[in-house]
Amino acid sequence: MRGRRVALPQAEQHVRLKPQKEHFPSCGEWMPVAYHAYRKILTMKGLIQLRLVVRRCPNPACRGYKQPCRPEEEGRWAYHMENVV
Repeated sequence: MRGRRVALPQAEQHVRLKPQKEHFPSCGEWMPVAYHAYRKILTMKGLIQLRLVVRRCPNPACRGYKQPCRPEEEGRWAYHMENVV
């Protein structure tokens, strides 16, 4: 895989997305923020920087233990920057 030859342009807008659930459904345990993920999305309105809040269940007995819970709204955004030539 080759690196980029030209730097990506600066995003015109910044949007923060977070999961709607703060408690894991199966065990009810509160999920703290594990990390933030970043994506650049190209829309008809221009380039948008998404900051995604990702949570994980800290309960070792839970089936979702340490599984990332990403924002549901992330799937509604289109044209991921890596897919645009």
